[in-house]
Amino acid sequence: MPLNSVDTSLRVDPGLISGNSNRRVSMRLALEPNNPQHFDCTVNVSSRRADALYYANKAIDDTWRILDMGSGNQKNHVRATMAESYKRTLLSQKGTGNGDYTVRAWEAAKFRAGNCGEMAAVNALLLANSRVKQPVSVVHNRDVDHAFVIIGDPRVDGKSIVSDPWPEFGRAMRIEDAKFGDSYHVLHTYAPGRRDDDVREKLLRGEKATQAEVDKAFRKAAPKLAKLSPEKLRDAVVAGPGYVQRHASNNLGIQYDGTDSRGVVQHFDQSLSVGQMRSRIIGPQAAAEAQQRGTPAPTFTSNDRPRQRTESFAAESSSRGRRPRTASNAVPPAAPRRRANSVDVRPAPMPIYAPPPPAPGGMYSTVPLPGHAPAFNYGPPPAAAPVYSYGPPPAAAPVYSYGPPPMHVHAPVHPMASRPVYREPPVIPPDVYGTAPAPARTRPRSNSVTAAFRRIIGN
Repeated sequence: MPLNSVDTSLRVDPGLISGNSNRRVSMRLALEPNNPQHFDCTVNVSSRRADALYYANKAIDDTWRILDMGSGNQKNHVRATMAESYKRTLLSQKGTGNGDYTVRAWEAAKFRAGNCGEMAAVNALLLANSRVKQPVSVVHNRDVDHAFVIIGDPRVDGKSIVSDPWPEFGRAMRIEDAKFGDSYHVLHTYAPGRRDDDVREKLLRGEKATQAEVDKAFRKAAPKLAKLSPEKLRDAVVAGPGYVQRHASNNLGIQYDGTDSRGVVQHFDQSLSVGQMRSRIIGPQAAAEAQQRGTPAPTFTSNDRPRQRTESFAAESSSRGRRPRTASNAVPPAAPRRRANSVDVRPAPMPIYAPPPPAPGGMYSTVPLPGHAPAFNYGPPPAAAPVYSYGPPPAAAPVYSYGPPPMHVHAPVHPMASRPVYREPPVIPPDVYGTAPAPARTRPRSNSVTAAFRRIIGN
């Protein structure tokens, strides 16, 4: 089955992608409703395959989050990102070539884009550091130029699972149900037992190339293409060789039923949530924009803070370039100030020491989501689909996680430093109801001029 290079428009029934964003959408009805090759059927799978299907779908979703700029050879991704996916894929490939697939995964995560090889490298690295407990291999089809991931060793019993994140609507499936699983050779294999809890977090939130770095590197790597405007570069890339690969399944209607290694009945199909479907139809740029919108607002600086009004009406109204004060906009008179004491016995304000923030979580902890949900927030997992385990998934767990969360050990609270009870009086700002009241005098003011004069005259 060759790769699909025909640029056909996708017409999805609006009723399928409307309503609740967590509702599941059948890919058979959304992509090819009139194709008799795709029909609804149910297949029972072993517990080993049920575990692999669960982890593979999670890894596919995470691969889309990490490489949120998409692929450089998917025409729809090039259009959606204004050729940004092409630029970043080119730079990712120049940094690694065809070397170690672990290095390719980190470079792709840095530039947030990649073709099937880079996506397979990221997907395999995620699965290799999970609890799938099976060999994870990056393979390449012998007949077409396409790389994907296989979980398990097909030489043992032929019951492997294909995890292919490169198609626009790709999901995990049995190797006999995959279009490109008939003939391939192995490029890289991770043996079972390998695990690093921080890999997912580092791939997702580690070092990322800035836009200025991408533009500078692209001018050096492809000087002729860098001179084109974004619109012309997009059109040139789309007109060249590329693909519009919607899926890689022989039957979009197949459903897998099985009991996982913990005895929980699982159901897997090739459906996507409404929110996930919308995001992939719009394109990968929607994910990048959602991440930018979700960043926290910058804190105030000294120049951003509002200025305090002057207490003098004359000074306020006579300032150059300022509107003269009238009865309607005059500054209210300042509250009268109390006479300062000669000695202030009030204690200095106690400094407040907050404990330092806890250390960041590991790879399998829950990822905090921004205020605006990212474009690839695929909703809660299925009712029986656990999340925090890579052996058998537990019954209820957070959405985006590959295992139990690590134990966070908070740093000890810093003790307060010792200091004298009395010191120089601080400047007490007026509160909303006026100036803070002064404390009572503790001793007579015997050193005042009036007291000395009274001692002289004998009163």
